[in-house]
Amino acid sequence: MYNDGMRSLLAHACLLIVLALARADAHAQTWEQYNDPGYWQRQRASVLSRDNPNGPGMNLAERANYCEEQSYRVSHEVDRAGAFIIDNHMLASPGRGYITQGAAVQDQREMNTLATVAFRDMREAKYSGANVARCSEIANTAIREIQNVLRKYPNFNEYDPNSSTAYR
Repeated sequence: MYNDGMRSLLAHACLLIVLALARADAHAQTWEQYNDPGYWQRQRASVLSRDNPNGPGMNLAERANYCEEQSYRVSHEVDRAGAFIIDNHMLASPGRGYITQGAAVQDQREMNTLATVAFRDMREAKYSGANVARCSEIANTAIREIQNVLRKYPNFNEYDPNSSTAYR
């Protein structure tokens, strides 16, 4: 009825299903777990306990706050880069702007995409236990990539949006 290739494919699919079921999440899987006070005590203990001794020693809420701070770092860098584009845009800053409309739009889209991906990855990291190393890695990568988009322009590395007086 089945050829050897189909039989092998079915065997692999069954193996993946068994492995997925064996790797049960921390979520209650049955009514017995849902109604078991011991299950909820273990859940509470896992949230309130500190992470591994070699790590920063934070509980889940502290790790989530740390990840949120990393999101703010990415947001701050996108704001800084956007302010740079506006302050040096030909139309927004006549007389001293040199970035064309097409370049500004393309760079802004790319930076927004990088930030959106970083925010998505950060939410996923927080949902998966808020690993602080992973959150830092996501933020550092996003900030580096955002800076690389505008590194082609002169004086971007020294740009401080608070020193600009174009609109004040």
